[in-house]
Amino acid sequence: MPQAPDATFAPDVEIDDSKKWILKLVGMEEQPSRYRDKRKDAMMLVFKWLVYGLEDGVAVEDNNTGEPFELWQFTGDATYDNPKSNKIAPAREVANALMGHRLTDDEVREMNDDGWEETLMNRMCVADLEWYSDQNGTQKLRVLRQKPYVKPERKKAAAGRRLDDDEQPAE
Repeated sequence: MPQAPDATFAPDVEIDDSKKWILKLVGMEEQPSRYRDKRKDAMMLVFKWLVYGLEDGVAVEDNNTGEPFELWQFTGDATYDNPKSNKIAPAREVANALMGHRLTDDEVREMNDDGWEETLMNRMCVADLEWYSDQNGTQKLRVLRQKPYVKPERKKAAAGRRLDDDEQPAE
């Protein structure tokens, strides 16, 4: 169903881009590329993230809807990694961050066979985000850098309860 005529165009979120954020992959799509690619069959990957505060683990909400904010990140489908020039395709950088290490070419081939979504879904990374204005002056948020999410060493709570190793950020 189409949106109501008074529906807001953009989400209203409170994200300080001077802080680091936890991103949790909740969706992924492959679409025909909208980039200027030399390959006619080029595709792009759309990573769909929920954003959580690094300090408190609370999901960022869209103030317009009260629902968790979903940030989309677009990359090309290239997966190269050249250790000599240190150039890595953006999609591979995302996969490296989610998997927690620099992937080998064999690991990427295996992900291609198994499906990236199946391999990466619900994994988390830490990211630097940036607010910017597009050519129309619309404020947008983009992912700048990502690195593996390492769960901090948790201190015992006052009641002596230790958080589980597999505990996820609060939804």
